This record gives sequence, C-alpha cells and structure tokens, in this order.
Amino acid sequence: MGCCESIPDAPKNIIPDPGEKEAIVCAIDSVGMMSSDYQVWQGENTTDEEMRWFFLNKTGSVWSGAAVIDLENFKRGGNSEQPNKGEVLYSAKFEGSPQFERQYKSPTSEFTGFFSGWGVDAEDPQDSVYFDKAGFYNDGGYRRGVKWKLTTTAAISPGNRKGDSTVLKVYACGTSVCEYDRRTTEEGQVEWSYQEAEFVDQLCFNLEVGGSSVDTWSVPGDTAEGEMELRSKLFTVTKAGGWLSSQCIVKTKQDWDPMLALLVAFLCSTEYSPKAIKSDLNSNFPEDPTSWGDGGW
Repeated sequence: MGCCESIPDAPKNIIPDPGEKEAIVCAIDSVGMMSSDYQVWQGENTTDEEMRWFFLNKTGSVWSGAAVIDLENFKRGGNSEQPNKGEVLYSAKFEGSPQFERQYKSPTSEFTGFFSGWGVDAEDPQDSVYFDKAGFYNDGGYRRGVKWKLTTTAAISPGNRKGDSTVLKVYACGTSVCEYDRRTTEEGQVEWSYQEAEFVDQLCFNLEVGGSSVDTWSVPGDTAEGEMELRSKLFTVTKAGGWLSSQCIVKTKQDWDPMLALLVAFLCSTEYSPKAIKSDLNSNFPEDPTSWGDGGW
C-alpha cells in the first residue's frame, strides 16, 4: 500500500462479488494524490461511497521488481494479523526490474554523421514531431535522439477465485530527444546545458493463461492525444482524460472471470502507463554533445 492512511474504510453495505463469468462495468480511481492504491466502484460513477466494490492494494514499487498488487473485496476480519485486509481475489507480482534497450542515433546531420564514422542514421525528418511536442525551439544547434524499447512481465495468481496461472507480458517502444545550448564563459571555457523529453510511442500486451497465449493487443502511447481506449478479449478500458487521468472505466467481457479482467485492465492502464514507464527510463544523453562516442555513446 502507498501508506497506512490510504486504506479506505469499508462501505456499510458490502456489494457481493460478481459471478465467475459475469460481465461487469466499473470505475477505478486513486485513493488519493499521495497514494499508490486504488478503489473500484460498481458502475461508472465514483462519487457514491456506498458503491465502492473493491480495493487495489499495492505493496512495494513495480519498477523495483518487488511489488505486489492484491485485488481485494471489502469483506474484512478474516486475517487477525491484518484486520483491515479484505479477501484477496487475485494478486499480481512484478517479476524483476524492466529491461530497457536503447539505440542512440548519430549526430544531427548526415554530413557530420558520415565524417564522425557513425554512419548516416542521423535525425530523421519524422523526429521533428518529438522536438515539436517537447516544445524545443530549433535554433540550428545540436539535437540528439534515442530509440528505446522495454520488455517486462507480471505474474497473476488467483486468490479465492478459480483460475490458472496467468502471465501478462508487456512490450513498449519510445523515443527520447534532447536539445543543447552552448555558452562560453568569461574564461573562454565552453559549457553546455540541455533539456530532454521522453515519449512512449506504443505499448503492446500479451496475456498467457495456463501457459497459452489467449490474447494480444496494443495501444498508442502518450504521443496520441485525447481519449485513451484499450480493447482486448477480456475488457474495454476508457480514460476520457487520456493517459494522465487517474480515473478509468472498465467493461469486462462475458465468459471471462471479471476479477481477472479487472486486474489486467488496471495493470495495462495504470501500472504500465507511459508515465509509469518513463519514471524508470534513463535516456543517458551526454553532457557534451560534441563528445560523440564517449560516455556510453
């Protein structure tokens, strides 16, 4: 859990768990600004406290490889050591830290790229989109770009629900850009300052149940604008405010366990959101853009 104060009180009237194959509609929103825990409401409205249905209780950090998220109902009192813990329906365990692979692009122009010995994979025309989105003004100075990709997994196990072992595989790719400004001191020394921005281009997911893939789906990253909608065989997730919104609406599909579908939908839309992915990304741009090939380049 984010902190002990983030555990919400149970509603007066406990809403029963849905059936094993029942389709449901629910809303997910954060417990609070400083909390990493979330609550689930029955229906699409999050204003009625008595319509609270489930609690998404997070322990640890996803990106440290030591996090667990329990999907709990509000039937509490069964655990004497944790009296405020509800019945666990499903749990997600994040296995290991994410693995980023980076491909650094050569100097800004094909001319300088060729004569530096780094080939001609310089800034592509389409890269200007990222610099524009970052709000960088192109004054003809040094600009650098990085293409990166990520792979990671989460293991999902049933609590008091019937189900097989499930693995959610996550793939993401993105672009980082950097623009440099040069300044010469009174002593004649050259100093560099820079600003950088990172973008997730696309996220792809593969769900394996009992060792077999049951569905794959993808969604644009934060380069897309407006409402975010994510569709799979198990659910549809909608974020009316886009990726930055803490609230989402989940509609699960008939013939799938709605609790499994709800947890997977939450992971895809929140724990593996562009913001969460970028929090662990280090583009590692050099402090001096003229030292191409040094410092990890």
